[in-house]
Amino acid sequence: MKYPTKNSALFNFLLLVVFFTMSACFTFITDSDEDTGNTEWETAFYEFEQRFVCFCVEPAGRFQRILVKENKILSIVDAVSEAPLAEDKYRFFKTVSQLFELVNTTHPDSVAMIRVTYDSTYGYPNEIYIDYYENIADDEIGTESRNMRLLR
Repeated sequence: MKYPTKNSALFNFLLLVVFFTMSACFTFITDSDEDTGNTEWETAFYEFEQRFVCFCVEPAGRFQRILVKENKILSIVDAVSEAPLAEDKYRFFKTVSQLFELVNTTHPDSVAMIRVTYDSTYGYPNEIYIDYYENIADDEIGTESRNMRLLR
């Protein structure tokens, strides 16, 4: 079997395919409208599921269903058992406006890594991962959000 050489059209085509395939795996933060948020979320009434990811205590790691109205968390229940979460644990979770604020106030030069992906339907940050210090273990935090349901 003859393999493509660096000067062949097939080699150049394969190189482009690999490049575009690999670039689809990365999320780039830009100054576009997508990551700046908007005031619509501050007045919205919605429910979604979110989990806080860190090396810390419960409720980290478990999806919770969060009810939000006018940028205030009204209730949080476990997404599986539907057991209510104690209000002192609400601090681990964020409204959509607060997710945008976290993204917008975390400067990429001030952390080892920040990765953000956005929901394709509603445009909110549905996955945020921040590693504050490259050489320190367990300082990373993240949020994952899913199953958005607008109620008004």
